[in-house]
Amino acid sequence: MAFLVLGEKFTDLDDLNDRVTEHETEAQQIYIVRNYCTIEKQYPNDTRVNRKLVYSVLQLRCKHGPKSRESQATGLRKSRSLKLNCPAFINFTLSKDRQSLAISSLNLDHNHENFYDTLPEVRRLSEKESRKVARLVNDLGSSKRKIMIEIYENSKKRVTRKDIDNICAI
Repeated sequence: MAFLVLGEKFTDLDDLNDRVTEHETEAQQIYIVRNYCTIEKQYPNDTRVNRKLVYSVLQLRCKHGPKSRESQATGLRKSRSLKLNCPAFINFTLSKDRQSLAISSLNLDHNHENFYDTLPEVRRLSEKESRKVARLVNDLGSSKRKIMIEIYENSKKRVTRKDIDNICAI
């Protein structure tokens, strides 16, 4: 079961992060931290609080969520944004006994098509994979197109030619 449910509790931040990552993979959506309040700030002297949680309130929003601020651009340069005002979010709050973070509200409905495979976080190669790609291109002169196909067949990551250029430039 990878989808998150209302009321689900987590006793430490690593469990919460693992569960959110599992949900992201299953739903093929990325969530980012939008708002938070730390335990240190809200409960500085309370010894009953589980300090492993770090946050007393945490809000995750879809990576394609609301725009942070109004643009002050004059329109002279073309620019793009991943922000599509997606309403999807997951809110966590500290439980009454202050020992766990629970999902207090959530909306898992996205208003956009799935861009998951094209996001840099998903395409990113491990150190080992990066070294292998650099060796193939620099030492052996392999075709970047063939390397892209091999990477996809082995890891299902859709790297771009620019990704390969960037790896070789290091």
